[in-house]
Amino acid sequence: MKRIYVSIAVSLLIVLAGMFVNYRSYQEDHHLKYSIRMHGGEITIEHGFGLEAVHIYAMEPGGQNSHRLRFDPIGFLLYFAVIAVIVFAVSSAVSIVRKKR
Repeated sequence: MKRIYVSIAVSLLIVLAGMFVNYRSYQEDHHLKYSIRMHGGEITIEHGFGLEAVHIYAMEPGGQNSHRLRFDPIGFLLYFAVIAVIVFAVSSAVSIVRKKR
């Protein structure tokens, strides 16, 4: 049971650290440093650690590019759950290996 709580705590720290790095990166150049990018015509959407950045590029002369950042709760929960499962699996494997010695 302790391993579950440790996995949740470590996962939360990793996701929050990733969010912080992505937020700082967005403030500097309007792109997320650690993200999955989807391109489509004049739009690019980046998902990373609970943040979503949408870039709409002007396709006409003199047009204005648009950048938007928002919190993505589903993405946050997805990253949190996946990382928690990975941390739990690694800690379980380490525990099993230690018991065999």
